[in-house]
Amino acid sequence: MTATATRRRSLTYRLAAAAFTLVAAGAVSARLVPAKADSSTYVGGGDNLVCMGPGTVVDGVPVEHPGVGVGGACFNVPAGATSATVSATDALGGHPAIAVQGRARGLSITPLTVFCEGSGTWAIPPGTDIVGVTMEDPVTSGCSGAPVPVEGTINVSFS
Repeated sequence: MTATATRRRSLTYRLAAAAFTLVAAGAVSARLVPAKADSSTYVGGGDNLVCMGPGTVVDGVPVEHPGVGVGGACFNVPAGATSATVSATDALGGHPAIAVQGRARGLSITPLTVFCEGSGTWAIPPGTDIVGVTMEDPVTSGCSGAPVPVEGTINVSFS
């Protein structure tokens, strides 16, 4: 074999290996890219959710997604997301009961889904652009074993 043929074969192998690496990396990254995740703090609980701060205007009220929420928190739904895995941890310990609901284009609100254990996965209805997570009273929500929400953190991961 001549030196030129060896170089050509070596270059061919390197190009093929590089192409394979790029294809494999693309296939792996498409499967292993982490879901979009956000977190927010909350203060208190209750039936009314107020998300604080500047940002997207929803119903004429500035809302930051995520922001510091009174009674819960709001999150923007990333394009293509079909589910939200949500969890809450109170600063005083424990996982308070939460309720998840969505808003579609600022017009309609989905029914509440309550998670007494403080976490769960919620199927996002088509057209939903905002997910609201409210902190629930353990008595009125039917989650008698959950702690009373005082202040803490809500985490959401969209997939």
